[in-house]
Amino acid sequence: MLKELSPGKSVKMAAIYSKDETACINVTAQGYDGCGYAALAHGSVLLKTIKPGISLKVMPQELEVCPGETGEISCLVTNSGDDILTDVVVSQDGSALASIDRLDAGEFKVVDSRTVISANSTLQFTATGKDSRSQTWSDAGCVNATVVVTALKVFVSASPPSLAPGGSTKLTCTVANTGSIPLYSIFVISKKLGPIGSIDYLAPKRQMMVSAEKTVLEEVNDVISVEGFTMEKKSVRGSCNLHISILKSPGLGMKGSIPNGSRLVQSPPTQMVQANLSCGNLSLPISLPSEQETASRASEEVAREVDRSTKKTSNLLLDGISNLLRYVEKMLGKTSQGSESSAARELSPENYEELQASRDYELSIEGVRSSEHGAIRILDVSAAPSQPAAGEPVKVTVHIQSQAGIKSASLKYGLADAPLTRQDMLGVDRIYDSSLALESGSSQDGYWSCNLPGKAAGTYLVLSVWMTNGASKAEGGPYMLHWSTVNTAGQDNSANRAVYSGSGKGMLFIESSSVKGRGEVSIKDTIQGSTLHYNEKMIGNGSINMESMRCIDRKTALDSFTEQKDLVFTGGLLKGHQTVESPTFHGGLGASVTERFNLSHVDRSETSSVSSASIANNTLTFKTDQAFDGTWNIQTKYAKFYKKIKADQQYTGSFQTQKSIKFQDADQR
Repeated sequence: MLKELSPGKSVKMAAIYSKDETACINVTAQGYDGCGYAALAHGSVLLKTIKPGISLKVMPQELEVCPGETGEISCLVTNSGDDILTDVVVSQDGSALASIDRLDAGEFKVVDSRTVISANSTLQFTATGKDSRSQTWSDAGCVNATVVVTALKVFVSASPPSLAPGGSTKLTCTVANTGSIPLYSIFVISKKLGPIGSIDYLAPKRQMMVSAEKTVLEEVNDVISVEGFTMEKKSVRGSCNLHISILKSPGLGMKGSIPNGSRLVQSPPTQMVQANLSCGNLSLPISLPSEQETASRASEEVAREVDRSTKKTSNLLLDGISNLLRYVEKMLGKTSQGSESSAARELSPENYEELQASRDYELSIEGVRSSEHGAIRILDVSAAPSQPAAGEPVKVTVHIQSQAGIKSASLKYGLADAPLTRQDMLGVDRIYDSSLALESGSSQDGYWSCNLPGKAAGTYLVLSVWMTNGASKAEGGPYMLHWSTVNTAGQDNSANRAVYSGSGKGMLFIESSSVKGRGEVSIKDTIQGSTLHYNEKMIGNGSINMESMRCIDRKTALDSFTEQKDLVFTGGLLKGHQTVESPTFHGGLGASVTERFNLSHVDRSETSSVSSASIANNTLTFKTDQAFDGTWNIQTKYAKFYKKIKADQQYTGSFQTQKSIKFQDADQR
């Protein structure tokens, strides 16, 4: 308070206020003149409090990985206060992970962490920053990392999820092997609704789906359980929750008529409601309309459309390969007019279901496919011979279409001396160039070819096709050729073939092979004779060690066939089938032995033979001794008039088997 304030003078006065929240302070100055009249003046001050803050959110909070795998973690750093933060540092287990110079109020940044996890651990994360007064603020978070070798997870959905009593719903379970080793004999079951499905084999980091139709009489709150086994028969389990609700029909409790003057209460419009869908270890809160069937039907229609599109594309591709085979065989003079090779028939779209491995038909050039480059289309690429021997030249033929007409085309290629994956093929330098010449057709739709010189045994050649129509350029590939160490011509090596022909009334064919290495495996053999049929197809990727010897002794119209094979395969997946048949056995009724397999490991020693001393004297023998992991099936067939003998055995898991089969005509006993 001032006792007196002279005219024209001013005096400064101060006060100290402490506020925890933003507030407005009003100030009033009052005084009296000599006559006693009051004079007033008002003012105000806005005190704004500043609350610095920082928050750290780490996702996911629970992490499950295999030993030695990299865990991916995201850190969300937010300036949760109303003051700027500087010198922001995000740390993991005491070591700086990232630094941020400045974060304004409300601003956020995401910092990613990739950490190799070898054991169960808790990863600690902290975020620190300084406000405008240089005070430090911090927040912390953690991730619980669990290391698993075997893990099995299941997620379930019901379509529809709500239904009337006695209705049917489709349960779809997605089973995921999140561990690092394969699992076998996986069984999915509901405690209340019973079995849903089974899976024979599930590779690490892969998932498969099983489904079943179930009738529901009452509301279901159930647990879906899944159990699988390792190669050592160790049990691995997982589970998730399932809920199916029962619909109640509205208005069934109404009796009598509506009184005069009354009116029906109009239902409110459909609103969005919150739902919490639980799928195994995944819980996603989402918004969805009450009519849940609409989304289910839409997703099913999309899935059907994708399936139709995929099948149509596959048929077009197979049709193109089939046409190319017919063309190559016609150029080589192997087929007569109006005939068709078995390979071309197998690769036609209508036989696609019968031959699942047809996409990998060996033309030695890997990945034969149809590709488009704007106005230029590469329909087919082929090589002859398909498996060149050492030093043997190869003719490459390319089918190209372009409405503007191809002006020039060439092959660019490079060499390698070791097996290549598809990714490795992209890194091979193509330093050689060979021009393609138009062999048949026209520049708009024609076959272009060139001859590549022979290479040493074991050489891998990676090539791409380059062409131009004057207006645009295109390149297709890469493709790969391999000069085999097995089919080497004129040299001594681990594989030999010999064909002996005497007076023209018979023939002796002997072939021995030895293969050892790792990579993609594709073997297809077909032998047809008047008294024997032999067919073998095998495809896979892994480590293989195989030695085989086969002999065909043809005398007049009679054939005798013998094959011995030792096979060891590991580190991948090998599948295929083999059929040995004596069509003239027992007066032409025939006998055959067929084995099918889908294996991750096998150690096998096998012998098969078909011999004929005459049309009435035939013998078929088959003997195998093996240890395997996977699925192995063997079928034995023999028909006699209205009687039929058929044996069918299948084993899935880890087994050691010995099998010996013999068919012999009565005249030979």
